[in-house]
Amino acid sequence: MNSSDPKMAAFRDFISASADLELAKEALADMQDAYNKTSADFLKMTSDMEISDDPSTAQGELSSMMTELLANEPAADDPAYDQWEADVAAVTDAQSVMTQLNEDWATLQDAQREVDGASAGANETAMMDAIVAAINSTGAGPVTEADVTPEMTEWVAKQLGVGDSRGAIDAYMASL
Repeated sequence: MNSSDPKMAAFRDFISASADLELAKEALADMQDAYNKTSADFLKMTSDMEISDDPSTAQGELSSMMTELLANEPAADDPAYDQWEADVAAVTDAQSVMTQLNEDWATLQDAQREVDGASAGANETAMMDAIVAAINSTGAGPVTEADVTPEMTEWVAKQLGVGDSRGAIDAYMASL
């Protein structure tokens, strides 16, 4: 990564993009875990409150419940007031779960877009482009992708740490 050799520029870009992809995948996995937890909370809440487990329907049902509760608030000295207050708190808590579910879903979608975007610079085509650019920058070219042998590709992939191999990508990520 610290080389000033021009033939390494394309590899630096590939290593950086690969590290970005790995970090984006980790963030996606973390966000998926968070969404799964919120989704479980949502399903428990819908079961407890006996409302729809479809988020768009549940939201409407909660809004209707709250409207009904607020329209029928008993007097503070009424024996039903404590139950009314507990019902309002339950609906408010359920609405908070809905809000969190929607936020987590949006964040999960953003994380997936990050992975999708990062994939473009860290795929096999990008690695092949880096190999061709490196060879051509030595003046040994013009070389095309067709000139790169499977053995060359396998060796470069191993050096970079693509797949299960440990290599330059892993070293770079460790330095972050």
